[in-house]
Amino acid sequence: MPHFKRVVAVDLKPALLDPEGEAILGVLQHLGYPVQDVRVGRRIELTVSADGPAEADAVAAAVGDRVLANPVMETFRLEGADGTGAGAERPGGGPRGSAQ
Repeated sequence: MPHFKRVVAVDLKPALLDPEGEAILGVLQHLGYPVQDVRVGRRIELTVSADGPAEADAVAAAVGDRVLANPVMETFRLEGADGTGAGAERPGGGPRGSAQ
């Protein structure tokens, strides 16, 4: 079975405060960089065994939804191996723990 690289990028929802982002913003502005906002997230790279790219996307989406993103506070989006979007941004919150 072929292997496909997928990236699940997890970010805080826009309405939530990001203390780590605020700290980085303060440092960057203190150093003179013209940065107006910083949001910190996580990037998780998966190597998925699947019959094709669509199946790899489905597995990565299920992992992002059920395991990696907290639907109360976070959203996630899928990226392909080359960093291009492999799927739309998803808010999380699907049926956790159900098998796929």
